[in-house]
Amino acid sequence: MMIENLERVEKNEKVYYKMKAGGRTFTAFDNSEAFQQLVNKEFKQNDEVTLDFTDTPGGIVNGKQITFHNLVKITKGVKSGGPTPSSGVKSESGSVEKVDWEGKEKRMIRMNALRHAIGFFEINESRMKDAFPNVIPENAVINVARVFEKYIFEEEKKEVVANE
Repeated sequence: MMIENLERVEKNEKVYYKMKAGGRTFTAFDNSEAFQQLVNKEFKQNDEVTLDFTDTPGGIVNGKQITFHNLVKITKGVKSGGPTPSSGVKSESGSVEKVDWEGKEKRMIRMNALRHAIGFFEINESRMKDAFPNVIPENAVINVARVFEKYIFEEEKKEVVANE
């Protein structure tokens, strides 16, 4: 199929790629080979490609269930039969391995918690110079990330009160 449109999107401090091909919209996020291929500008509009992707159910928009088409890998040219969606990721041997979506979500939340823990220390850098004169220890960042992660998985809503 031919790449009809390709764009780099920055939203909420995150970058992803949005591609239109074969009348469908696909996305490539930073945890996929396809994302790196697009960062490296290996493909452009009007290229003939074969897309390996996963389908993930989304929410309901205008009364219709939507499905997200997440790119895994892009290959130049077209295979006979065209692209095939899968519920997994192809391994090096070519077999499709089932994706652990729950585990993947937890890992993404952990990465996000770490990113925000680092941001927490950056914001409070001037206050922490006495406590951490040289380098902030890795375990301090991880402990703050764990607090953020725990907050995300809390089932009951609690009011957060800032310490003064």
